[in-house]
Amino acid sequence: MTQQTNSRFITYPSIEPKSSNSHTVLIVDADTEDIINIGMFCKVSSKNYDVYLYKQDTGDLEWLNHINSTIDSTLIKEPSSVQMTGVKNVHRVGDQNEIKNLLDYFQNFDETE
Repeated sequence: MTQQTNSRFITYPSIEPKSSNSHTVLIVDADTEDIINIGMFCKVSSKNYDVYLYKQDTGDLEWLNHINSTIDSTLIKEPSSVQMTGVKNVHRVGDQNEIKNLLDYFQNFDETE
């Protein structure tokens, strides 16, 4: 029997209680295709994810700082100008970075954990 997973996509300005069995990720400036691909992946993943979605033009630094204090990783898609300092596990995502696309992060996390 396949284990049921329960991943959530959470959009600004929502804040959800952290689930004890979920890997929580903030994604900054994902496009529609990225979100669809990650959603399809989460359907077949054996892991639970809480995925917060944020666009840089929102400009709510208080929300962004609060979310960053509760998550496991932050993924900033290039060419976003959002800068995160003093925050653990921040990854820039794009062709010139170690993580080439957002889906890679989720696939690699699924394989290593």
